Amino acid sequence: MTLFGNRIAVKIIETSHRSGKIIVPKKKTLEAEVCILGDEVKFPFKIGDRVIYDINGGSLVRLEGIEYLVLKENEILGVVENV
Repeated sequence: MTLFGNRIAVKIIETSHRSGKIIVPKKKTLEAEVCILGDEVKFPFKIGDRVIYDINGGSLVRLEGIEYLVLKENEILGVVENV
């Protein structure tokens, strides 16, 4: 997939945890991993960066069975450091 402009494709990071003997199902978070960068992205994001994004932003896209969230650069709120 090629992105134009200041768009960034991310994969949403899902979490699950164990509560005693019960495994609580996966839950989508506001954290995602950068997968594809558009040609006009100004901030120095790198593929693999973990970012926090605006819950109301982006468009979901499914490509070859993988779900991506395509965001505009200004919909990314921050980069998670030291993961």
